[in-house]
Amino acid sequence: MFMEKNVKMAFLMENNEITGIITRTAAFRNAVHVNETRMKRVNYGERMRRILPERLLEIMRTAGRIADERDVHLYIVGGFVRDLLLRKPNEDLDFVVNRDGIEFAKRLAVELNARCVAHEKFNTAVLIAEDEMRLDIATSRFEVYSKPGALPDVTSASIFHDLYRRDFTINAMAIRLNREGFGELVDYFGGRRDLKEGIIRVLHSLSFIDDPTRMIRAIRFKHRLKFRIGKGTLSLMKSAASLDVVEKVSGHRFLKEIQTLFTTRNASIVLEDLEEIGGLRFFHKDLKLDPFARNLAANVDSVVAWHRLLFREKIHEWLLYLFALLIHATKEQKLAVSRKLSLGKLLTRQVLRFRGCIRGLEIFFDRKGKAKPSQVVDILGGLEPEILLFALAYFEDEHIKRTISNFITSLKDFPYYVNGKDIIERGVESGPEIREILTEVHRKVLDRDIRVKALQFEILESVLNSRKKQK
Repeated sequence: MFMEKNVKMAFLMENNEITGIITRTAAFRNAVHVNETRMKRVNYGERMRRILPERLLEIMRTAGRIADERDVHLYIVGGFVRDLLLRKPNEDLDFVVNRDGIEFAKRLAVELNARCVAHEKFNTAVLIAEDEMRLDIATSRFEVYSKPGALPDVTSASIFHDLYRRDFTINAMAIRLNREGFGELVDYFGGRRDLKEGIIRVLHSLSFIDDPTRMIRAIRFKHRLKFRIGKGTLSLMKSAASLDVVEKVSGHRFLKEIQTLFTTRNASIVLEDLEEIGGLRFFHKDLKLDPFARNLAANVDSVVAWHRLLFREKIHEWLLYLFALLIHATKEQKLAVSRKLSLGKLLTRQVLRFRGCIRGLEIFFDRKGKAKPSQVVDILGGLEPEILLFALAYFEDEHIKRTISNFITSLKDFPYYVNGKDIIERGVESGPEIREILTEVHRKVLDRDIRVKALQFEILESVLNSRKKQK
């Protein structure tokens, strides 16, 4: 009741008479003992020994030994536990000790020959090994949110409270690493059951009020794990999204979650999920995902998959989905979204100009029909990779799509061998004429698809001779 309905206290009744009061804090304290008594004892030590790399096991054994020496309880928590139960690889190690996490981290750092970076405010530390492997260590803690969307105030607490502060039941499990009970699952909130049933479920009714970005993470886990969001949790998401709490999340936090969300394969579907819960308010209160934008986002899926397959170049894939969402947005709305996401000047410039670039391309292709390669380079050469790829998703005409894809794969990095120095060496004085000659040569080798160095210099000689005759 305390977890599901955010009740702060409850009356104890007997024969319709009030016999006492119990607070949420007292109930939590008692719940630790009750849940530990009722929890089904499940040990994953054997699975850990069977499937984990020896190096990870050795780190856990070493950490467990130090915990025993210091008489503290040590757990591994979070995504590692979830993925272990799902038999998925995960080498992100998050340790929790029940007291003095920084001192524990310093001692473990010596044993592992690792650097220790301590964060006194949160009583946490990060160990960085020689091979750059990271290990997070925290003191078990409880978080109190002073206002919706804010970062929490942190106080020390039990492992129960530490797990209770987490986003979903499937991420609110721990495994003991002390020698006694090594591999034993700690699962107060039914995370193991929800993993088996494929459900994303929050721990309490104010979860999305405390941290609205959990709505984005719920959608991400839904698609990453191919789970479903529980009915009650979905209802809580819709309720939270209807409030103004989504507008109180800092731009940097929101942008980080959005960037991760749109790494999902066929990420257009997450826009539909956001629309279903009213989560487009994260971007702007007036944004809608109309059929055109929905179809455009689906086209972006195909373009992103094509680009990943052919190129190693890293681009802002999430930006293409933002373009699709903002395809009918006003300049004021685009500016507001850019500020909300704290995009910075360069990305804001793309957001403000992408629609104008598309309009320019529409005019160009209407007028030119089948354009020469040099004309294509003129119009496409100044566009950012994200706008180029978005254009590939935007246009339905096959000829236009082939023209853009050919530019990306073949013309964008065309090998030019002739430069200004070569022209000067042939007797042309420095000045505007150098640029004119170079442009003419480049256009000719582009339009004739001449990629051989010697042949490009033949074109140069031809251009120079032609100019001499004209003089």
